[in-house]
Amino acid sequence: MFFLALRHLLSRKKQTTLTLIGILLGTAAYISITAMMMGFQSFLVDQLVNNDSHIRIKAREEVLTGESLRSSFLTKGL
Repeated sequence: MFFLALRHLLSRKKQTTLTLIGILLGTAAYISITAMMMGFQSFLVDQLVNNDSHIRIKAREEVLTGESLRSSFLTKGL
């Protein structure tokens, strides 16, 4: 079986060469596109992490009472 395939490849040199070139170009395109996607992904993650402020500001989680509101909004002079 191997010798039959080898004989066929050697007898059709132009077809074998074009097939080999097609496989090489397809593989090269796949590798380069995958490399660009992985590079862009790491660049995007890096940009998102570096642009974050690393400080979170959120509202207090305490219950508001009438006394706490009076002390905040009324002046001491009244």
